[in-house]
Amino acid sequence: MKMNIGENVRAARRAAGMTQAELGRRAKFHPVQLSDLERGRHLPSIPVLLRLAKVLKVPASKLLGEK
Repeated sequence: MKMNIGENVRAARRAAGMTQAELGRRAKFHPVQLSDLERGRHLPSIPVLLRLAKVLKVPASKLLGEK
C-alpha cells in the first residue's frame, strides 16, 4: 500500500509538470519528506494527502489508488 500511494503521488506530480521542491512548497510539505513518501518509506497523514491532492488538482482517491 505504501509504495502504491507514493507511486501515485509521483505520477500525478510528473503529470502536473512539477518538481518535488515545487510540490512541497505549494503543499507546505518538506521535499525530503515528499521524496520519502514517493519512495514508499512512509504514508502521508490525511491533511497532507488532501493538500497534495489539492495542489495536484486530482481527487485524493486517485492518490490512494482508486480508479
